[in-house]
Amino acid sequence: MKALGLKEEQFVTDANGKRVGVLLDVATYDRLCEAEEELSDIRAYDTARPKVQAELAAGKVISLADYQTPSATRGANEVSRHPAQVGPEGTGPPAG
Repeated sequence: MKALGLKEEQFVTDANGKRVGVLLDVATYDRLCEAEEELSDIRAYDTARPKVQAELAAGKVISLADYQTPSATRGANEVSRHPAQVGPEGTGPPAG
C-alpha cells in the first residue's frame, strides 16, 4: 500500500457538491484526538473546581493518614475524600 501525504485539507463531497467529510493525515488526526482529550480534562476540572473550593473554604478536608484509614474506623459524617483536598504531609489544604 502506498501512503499519500496530504498537503492540505481534502473534502469529501456528495453528488450536489456539499462537503460531507474531510480527509486528514494520521498525524493531524492524532493531534486533534489529543486536543479533544485535553479539552475534556479541562472541562472536567472547571466543573469540579467550585465544589472543591467550597469544601476547602468550609474546612471539609481530612489528613492523608485519615484518608488511608479503613472506612469502618472513619466518622460516618465525613464528606468528600478527594486526594486533591489533602495538603502536604496530610496537614490540610494543598498550597496554591
